[in-house]
Amino acid sequence: MKALERCRTVALILAGLLLLAGCATTGEETAGAPEDTGAATTPSQEEAGTDGAPEEGDGAEARRLEDGAGAEGEALAEGETAPGEEAVLRPEESRVYFAFDSSEVQEEGRELIQAHADYLKANRQIRVLLEGHTDERGSREYNLGLGERRAKSVRRLLGANGVSSSRLEVVSFGEERPLREGDSEEAYAENRRVRIRYQGEGS
Repeated sequence: MKALERCRTVALILAGLLLLAGCATTGEETAGAPEDTGAATTPSQEEAGTDGAPEEGDGAEARRLEDGAGAEGEALAEGETAPGEEAVLRPEESRVYFAFDSSEVQEEGRELIQAHADYLKANRQIRVLLEGHTDERGSREYNLGLGERRAKSVRRLLGANGVSSSRLEVVSFGEERPLREGDSEEAYAENRRVRIRYQGEGS
């Protein structure tokens, strides 16, 4: 009898343990499972990332950008200056100076010629007269030739910087039109020059 009672007690204890274990497992599974509402789940905006469909605000922004680009294109088509760009201004200095008995353009003169070339390329209807001059030393014939060589040097550099030679006329006055009278070295230096004279300007 005692052995039978022990067996029953052990059986009851085992049954109780199995029952508790089964309840615990069912509770964990129930707590961890999502509710099934019958509707498909959609990823959140963060989960969607850049692959998600754009919101309505994104489309409106894209339309505004397209409209702005179209307006800018129209403005450029009408000849208005684009943002960030400036009109090319004509250089104030119009004289390129030379060393004694030389027709070679010096570095300072090259920079000035480049600035005039930029202006002329932006204003393609303008023509230019290049006037060659010398100081009074040397014969009249020699100085006329030297003045012409100086003017042609300026024309060559303007052409190299994109200005058509058909817009550039060359003339030499030699020593006949000094910018400054006198026989000092300062006067000579000012008279050794090529003047870039635009159409319509006075002498």
